Amino acid sequence: GDAQPLEQLVALGTFDMIVGSDVTYRPECLSDLLSTAQQLLSRHGRFFLSFQDRPGEEAHLEAGLQTSGFRPLKRLTKAAKLEGQEEVQIVIIELCHAGAEPEVIRPPQATGNVEDEFFRLTGIRPEPVVVPKREKPRAAEPKPKASFKERVVKDLLDRGMVDYLGDVDEETKSKVAASAGYPLSMLQRPSQQARLDEAMAAAGEDWFSSKGKGPNVAEPAEDRPQESEEKSAFSKQGLVLKCLDGLDWELQDTEDALSVTVTFTHELWLGLCGVSGGTAFKEAVSFELSEEELRVLHAGSVVLDLRLPATVDAPNASASVSNRKMRVAVKAPQISKGT
Repeated sequence: GDAQPLEQLVALGTFDMIVGSDVTYRPECLSDLLSTAQQLLSRHGRFFLSFQDRPGEEAHLEAGLQTSGFRPLKRLTKAAKLEGQEEVQIVIIELCHAGAEPEVIRPPQATGNVEDEFFRLTGIRPEPVVVPKREKPRAAEPKPKASFKERVVKDLLDRGMVDYLGDVDEETKSKVAASAGYPLSMLQRPSQQARLDEAMAAAGEDWFSSKGKGPNVAEPAEDRPQESEEKSAFSKQGLVLKCLDGLDWELQDTEDALSVTVTFTHELWLGLCGVSGGTAFKEAVSFELSEEELRVLHAGSVVLDLRLPATVDAPNASASVSNRKMRVAVKAPQISKGT
């Protein structure tokens, strides 16, 4: 309320914010306090008052505000514990000119607005900021889905079963050798006739009986009848060109038909099921039958190659595949030698 200091302050200009703390406890001075603040506060400025909630103090302030030209905007109460005192309530009131419209402060919307605001506050004009354009990331091209054959080949390589890849075509052999870093010769397998000749020679040594002799070992004359008996037993059971461990098979030769039953053990099936990705037995297992040979395949790879002891009528053969028993049964009528 002192005139001289007030004139000096007014000469400096108005203020956007005035704060008064614990200055409202004397009711007789409220009128001068509010009048001074009204002259020093800018048009859109804010006047903040805080005081301890003493009896009657806020009521005197509200009465003074009615004739001061101020209007309250917000009131906030906070609990505080002063040194040496119990917890008290602190009142904070935000005031503005009664006729002032609330100023809407909008944040800068572009780079130029930020530079202008910086120049207004500091007097320094910054260099233009160049924001590089971000290129949209290119969508990754979808990888072509591997075929069933490619998945089987990869699974065999991962499991170290490269030996089974000898039964695939030459094109696949070349691709597998190139991608895996193997020499092509590693995937070469003997031809069907070469394997047949090798199996026939091995049959004379020790195929079905531990009593057999090698072809270069001289045998006594008295052992020759036994050799003829082994060849007779061999001819009744056929000739095994290939058979995986854990694969059980049985051949029955009747007068007019041949029946072959092939059963996969659980251990063998667990070893092979990864190749087909858990495919059902009927979908993964198939067979090929000709007049003189039966081949059982799993996921396109031969697991049993059996040379039949007699010629059969393949087109008129019957077969059944059991999921539950993991069994393949084939029965074909024999073709008599006279026809």
